[in-house]
Amino acid sequence: EVQELSNLLEEAVSLLPERCREIFAKSRYDLLSNKELAENMNISEKTVENQITIALKKIRKFLDEKYL
Repeated sequence: EVQELSNLLEEAVSLLPERCREIFAKSRYDLLSNKELAENMNISEKTVENQITIALKKIRKFLDEKYL
């Protein structure tokens, strides 16, 4: 079950828009803070927060559809 969930999560992340996916991956996989991300990508912290929120909503929706 863990492997299945991991595969579904990878699939969900791969379906995100490119910029959103990049921000989410750097946040969750590279463990960068919102401030570090904003500085590295030359965007505002608010943009980082918004993109992560969008990513999480889309991932939750994708997983809900797969499990319901």
